Amino acid sequence: MSALLAFFSSALLVPVAVYAWGPATCVLLLWGGWLLGGVTAYGVGRYLGRPVVLALLPAATLARYERWVQSGAGFLPIFLLQLAVPSDVAGYLFGMVRCRFRVFLPALAAAEIPYALGAVYLGANFLRRDLLPLVAIGLAGVALSVLASRALRSHAGQDNPATASQRPAASRG
Repeated sequence: MSALLAFFSSALLVPVAVYAWGPATCVLLLWGGWLLGGVTAYGVGRYLGRPVVLALLPAATLARYERWVQSGAGFLPIFLLQLAVPSDVAGYLFGMVRCRFRVFLPALAAAEIPYALGAVYLGANFLRRDLLPLVAIGLAGVALSVLASRALRSHAGQDNPATASQRPAASRG
């Protein structure tokens, strides 16, 4: 549910899951659940289409992403966008703009790994009441999203939506 609904977070359940199943099983369950949720969001975006995605994004933003994906965006920019935004938003968006599933799925799978590992590590440290790793991993997650967003913007040679929104008004066309 958390991968489909931005307002629902499974993070609160992670310490309970770590306690019940242990860290390794919890990482696999969390990653698998997020992967399934991302694929479901992709399907919703692809088959239920514009009304769902347009509820999340302005039409102009959607049009930029459509042009970008249809121009053949590869694994790296799709992966970076997956890292930079919540998986539900990315799934809906990439389904709606008809991103190739064979590019979307590996990018989603790879992007969810660090977040699953971080969430489980946070949950385990929460159970041990170890505050420093909680703060460090939380900040690392924020830093990962920011770095991915910056890397996406500076991705050489790509006319991607992130760089399109950063151009001066005179160069927009």
